[in-house]
Amino acid sequence: MSKTKKILMLTNIVILTILVTNLATSQAAVPSWGPGDIFIWGILDRTTTETYDFEEDVGQVVDILTNAEVEYNITAIDTVQEEYDAYSTSTGGTTFLNDRDYDVDEYIDDYLDNLFNFISVDYVWDYANNVSVCTSFSTSLGYFYLLEPDWALINEAYIDMLNGSVVIDTLADPYDPIIYNYTLADVLGDIKVNIMGKGTLARGLNQFTSAKTKWTFEFDLSNYIMDSYWNGSMTLYRPYTTYIETWTIEYENGGILKDFRYTFDMELTDEDTTTNVFVDSRRALGGMKAATADFGTFAAVGGLVFISTLAIIIKRKKK
Repeated sequence: MSKTKKILMLTNIVILTILVTNLATSQAAVPSWGPGDIFIWGILDRTTTETYDFEEDVGQVVDILTNAEVEYNITAIDTVQEEYDAYSTSTGGTTFLNDRDYDVDEYIDDYLDNLFNFISVDYVWDYANNVSVCTSFSTSLGYFYLLEPDWALINEAYIDMLNGSVVIDTLADPYDPIIYNYTLADVLGDIKVNIMGKGTLARGLNQFTSAKTKWTFEFDLSNYIMDSYWNGSMTLYRPYTTYIETWTIEYENGGILKDFRYTFDMELTDEDTTTNVFVDSRRALGGMKAATADFGTFAAVGGLVFISTLAIIIKRKKK
């Protein structure tokens, strides 16, 4: 066989391999949506703040609600570049989304490739009690409305990200030459967690199976995380009696966002005041009725609307 024929044969084999690989990849993660499909998601963002002054016997509730709908009318999809075009209609009008990514790799790069994008924690030294205390804790996740349905890859990314041995904070002992390293496993082992329905990180990780399309997290730091205050001579710390973050992310099997929800519940009491803050942020397939399903007062609100409500209720001292 001549050298030219060998080169041509090798080239054909390489091209065939690439084509087969691309075909296999496409078949493994084909979206169920495409041109002509229309989807509507309801959007709800609610913050309720309650305060009560013991000395004045006065309470106040401030409830801020923002809700809306967003509609996607898909006009084109490129399954090679994993992009789509769509008209997006909301209260701000209609905009054209050109070459919008739905690639699962983009989603992972944005939200799941780095533990520090997901969790932030801070420990400081409590000099009054000579112990370390947690003063800050937050988590963050995100969503694509439309996503390549490669669930095996996403679940694998969750497992890789939630590596319990990763150090997420360090603290130097002020008296001894000791550095305290706080790993993800250390932190989650000190608080109450519910990861994918399980009470430990290790057991939760076992739930990220290849076909899973719903992910849930709950972090309860009640009476663990501390608030700092100055007493006139030094910084002291008092616990948040309630401090809970939750996440729910769920997709339909074909890659359509079904539900995205974040809640935060916090209560703190100081010398004369109790403050409670509750945050609820949701994106739900099906419009406002789906997004407000847990809020009966607003369940009837629909259409492409935007509502901002500020309600203040003051309970005065009884005479």
